[in-house]
Amino acid sequence: MVSTFWQKHRKAVISAFIIYHCAAIAFWLMPKGPLRRHVLPIFTTYINAASLWQYWSVFAPEPKTYNIFLTSLIQYDDGSTRYW
Repeated sequence: MVSTFWQKHRKAVISAFIIYHCAAIAFWLMPKGPLRRHVLPIFTTYINAASLWQYWSVFAPEPKTYNIFLTSLIQYDDGSTRYW
């Protein structure tokens, strides 16, 4: 049976979560500045835990100028190796 609290407050709880989520995304994507710097710590744990940490720095005004990639040396049971 659903609790009485949830029956009475489910719309408010869901609405609060949606507002929190939208604010987190908005502040995460906001350009660097004093407001973002002060408010972002409130949302950082949620953004990282939910893997929502997309950065848009590949676009203007200052796109990234480097590329990151990984390589791995695989050693098979038969002793042969291969880069992947």
